[in-house]
Amino acid sequence: MTNKQMGDLVLLSIEDGVATLTLNNAPQRNSLDGAMTAALNQRLAEIHEARDSLKGLLIAADGDHFCVGGDIRYFETLLGQPEAMRAGLDALISDLNRAIARIDALPFPIIALVQGAVAGAGLSLALACDIVVAADDARFVTAYSSLGATPDGGCTWKLPRRVGQQLALQMFLFNDPLGAEQAQAAGLVAQVVSRSALAETGQALAQRLSRGSRPAQNAGKALMRRGMQADLEAALENEKSQFVELAALGDFDEGVKAFRQKRPPRFTL
Repeated sequence: MTNKQMGDLVLLSIEDGVATLTLNNAPQRNSLDGAMTAALNQRLAEIHEARDSLKGLLIAADGDHFCVGGDIRYFETLLGQPEAMRAGLDALISDLNRAIARIDALPFPIIALVQGAVAGAGLSLALACDIVVAADDARFVTAYSSLGATPDGGCTWKLPRRVGQQLALQMFLFNDPLGAEQAQAAGLVAQVVSRSALAETGQALAQRLSRGSRPAQNAGKALMRRGMQADLEAALENEKSQFVELAALGDFDEGVKAFRQKRPPRFTL
């Protein structure tokens, strides 16, 4: 258990309509124990309260590693106590699941900025985001089978959809880490940057989100997600309905005028 106060374990800042969550327990490599997952849920609840004023969310981490997953030290305290182990892990994973569900329910784009180890539940946390930007030192590993365990945090739902079932199963069975460029080639990562440029890249993306049209960005995300489950006929109808609805808003007027005048749009919604 960390000595930090719960509010210090996960930091929250909001600038120009884009929130940033920062995992802030670098000495423990941002591992997830009860205090860390509680802090994450607290911050996500705050973001949900402000959701109508936000255009995006960055999830980042302090230190050399994004998140190494569950806190092995906590697991160790439960060894030899089957009932305590079941109860403790049930509570911990339930808190993790709440955090993943809260991230999934946010309507705006979510970008993970990851470095170093992205392991176990840390991988699940990155997968919960819409876009992953990785430092060139990032290493992605499931880690579960080396503990005699199975994935959690939505990993079995998200990972096969990102990289395909074959690679997802290989990652689970053999725990061979994927480097940043390998992860990008597999579709797990959208962009790879140098470690020194990770924060700057995140800020640049945040600024681009803040200048965008919130209704269009949110609707585009929703359409992409619905399209993964819909047939083509339904996707075409959904796209048409959404386009027509957005065209009635002021941002569409501004976008058309800006395009014709060859200038950047100044969206107000």
